[in-house]
Amino acid sequence: ATYALTQEIELGGDRKARRRVAETDTGTARLEQELSTLDLTQAVALAFIDAQAAQAQADIAQTRLRLARQFALDVGRRVDAGRDSAVAAARTEAQLAISESTAMAARTRATTAKSLLASYWRARADFSVETSSFFAPVPYFGGTASFPDKALAESRKNSAYQRYELARADRIPDPEVTAGFRQLRGPDASAFVVGLSLPLPVWTRNRDAVAAARADSMRAVHEAEAQSRILARETASLESQAEQARIEAEAFGIRVIPSSKTALDQSLRAYRQGGLSYRDVLDAQQALADARLTHIDALHRFHRAHAQLARRRGLSVTPSAGQGETP
Repeated sequence: ATYALTQEIELGGDRKARRRVAETDTGTARLEQELSTLDLTQAVALAFIDAQAAQAQADIAQTRLRLARQFALDVGRRVDAGRDSAVAAARTEAQLAISESTAMAARTRATTAKSLLASYWRARADFSVETSSFFAPVPYFGGTASFPDKALAESRKNSAYQRYELARADRIPDPEVTAGFRQLRGPDASAFVVGLSLPLPVWTRNRDAVAAARADSMRAVHEAEAQSRILARETASLESQAEQARIEAEAFGIRVIPSSKTALDQSLRAYRQGGLSYRDVLDAQQALADARLTHIDALHRFHRAHAQLARRRGLSVTPSAGQGETP
C-alpha cells in the first residue's frame, strides 16, 4: 500500500495570469453593475421628464379650455345683442368642443405618463408632478464625468488580453512532485517514495486555445475603439440637440409667448369694443396655444437630451425645482 501526495508546480506564470484574469473580470462585473444602475436611472429620469411634459401640456389645454369658455360667453352676449351673427356663435361652440376634447386627451396622456413613471416602484398614479424644474432649461449635472461605457470596453479589452496571456502560459507543461510512504506486505518492510513527472506536449500544445484567445483579444481591441468613436458621436449629437432645444425654448419663453399673450389680450379688448371680429380672437388663441406647445416640445427635447448625456457621462441628474415658471 502506498500513501502519497502530489503537488503540481506551475511554470510559465499560470498563477499570476489567473489572478490577473480574476481581477479584470471583477472590475468588468463592477462596471456592468454600474451601467445597469445608470440605465435604470436614465429610464426613470426620462419617464419623469415625459410625465412633466404631459402635465404641462395638460395644464395648457386646461387654460385654453378656460379661455374658450370665456370667449364663448362673450360671443353669446354679442349674438344676443345682435352685434354678431349666429355663425359666430356656431364657430365659437365648435372651437369650444375642440378645446374640451383636447383637454380630455391631454389629461389622459398625463395620467398614462404618471402611471408609467409609477410602475418603476409599483405604485399608483395618484400623485402630482411638479413642472417648475421643467421650465428651467439649464444644465444640471453633478459629479465628474467618467464615461462608463468607454471604461467597460477598456475593461473587457484588458480581460480578453489577460485570457490570451493565460492561454500562452498554459502552453508550458507543469511538472508534478510526488512524495509518500509505501508499505511492503511481503517482507514487512516500508520505504519513502519520491517522484517527479513532466507531461510531454506532443499532442497538446494548447495552440487552438491560444489562437482563440488572441482572436478574442483583437476583437475586444476593435470593439473598444469603435465604442470610443460611437460615444464621441453620440455625445456631440446630444450636446447639439440640447443646445438647439435650449435656444428654441428661450426664444419662445422670452419673446414669442409674451407677444402672443399681449396679442390675445389686445384682440379680446378690441373685439369687445367692436374693433375686431371673432375670427381674429380665435386666431390669437390658436397662436398662443401653438407657441406654448412648441415651447414645451423644445423643453422636452432639452431635458431628454441632458438626461441621456448624463447617462453617457456617468453623471447624476439633479434638476433644481423652483428655478422656472410656467408661462
